[in-house]
Amino acid sequence: MTTTESTYVLPETTKPTTIEAVKFRDGMIVTADDLDAAMRYPTSLLRTVFRAYFGCGVVCGLTLRPKQTGGGGWMLCIDRGVAIDGHGYPIELCAPVELDLSPEACACEPPPAKVCIAVRRVTSDEAPRDACTCGLDEPPCDCRRVRDHVLVKAFTEPELDALGDRVCRRTAGDKTPVCTALTACSACACGESWILLGCVTLGKDKGIVDPPDTSGRRWVKPVEALCAGLVGRIGALEDAAAELPKLVERVAALEKQAPAK
Repeated sequence: MTTTESTYVLPETTKPTTIEAVKFRDGMIVTADDLDAAMRYPTSLLRTVFRAYFGCGVVCGLTLRPKQTGGGGWMLCIDRGVAIDGHGYPIELCAPVELDLSPEACACEPPPAKVCIAVRRVTSDEAPRDACTCGLDEPPCDCRRVRDHVLVKAFTEPELDALGDRVCRRTAGDKTPVCTALTACSACACGESWILLGCVTLGKDKGIVDPPDTSGRRWVKPVEALCAGLVGRIGALEDAAAELPKLVERVAALEKQAPAK
């Protein structure tokens, strides 16, 4: 029995990734860029896995709450917590922060009806200069070090919508509170990567009038992976919580219309 070898050659292709390492050799002059690239290599590996496995969203904490209990007031507190942005970087808020949503004293227009709170990762190079005053004789920090910071910012709804896909959040009609299923690989994020924490409703001369609305918040993928049934229940609870203020208003209106006994 004779066999013939196939002459058909199957195709192959090679494509570079975004991950690169430094190939050191004896006697090599090592530059700062070489050291930076060597340091970025393990970070790039972790970020690639984080983007694919976790996606983007809140891991834990980052709760929104008015500083004044019982409603009213303009101060909003953001509790400590952790999120993962679209680049795969963790965002760690180590201590609670407060945002003053009160309008300027000389402002000629009322505050926006709704304000949304989002966070993103920045480095000390992007942070305000007082965080690293290199021009002073005794700087409070070593300017050769780059420290991660968390930028917490309030947006109006049009400002948030203008950011487009640079914001990790649930969109209108999206009933899934977590990032895309584990079978879907996340795309490489470009530019700024914001994480929406929620929105608050403001009343003129009243401050925060309703509990914070976190229905637009996304959670990381493993919530869906660990318990598929939990996703639907979380979505139903968030939808019910969003409808609760309207239900309270309807009940109050019916009580006013009811004849006095």
